[in-house]
Amino acid sequence: MLLIWSGVRFTMAVVATRTLAAEEQATWDAALQTMTSIFSAIGWLLVTFAALGGRRVRLTKRRKGSQPVDEVTAAAKSAPSD
Repeated sequence: MLLIWSGVRFTMAVVATRTLAAEEQATWDAALQTMTSIFSAIGWLLVTFAALGGRRVRLTKRRKGSQPVDEVTAAAKSAPSD
């Protein structure tokens, strides 16, 4: 996605520098900077949520058939001794 956006941005910048007057160029540069900032912020949010979400899933996910330590300890204490 970043590679695609970089290519689009480069193409837009090349087209803008060849076709726009000086006044329009300043406006175009400001709009391009704003779009870059917005996409950058969205990207950082996605990366942050993915990292936090992945960590949360790893910490809470259990293997099939396993029990939490508290349940295992309670079961061992309540089992009759031979």
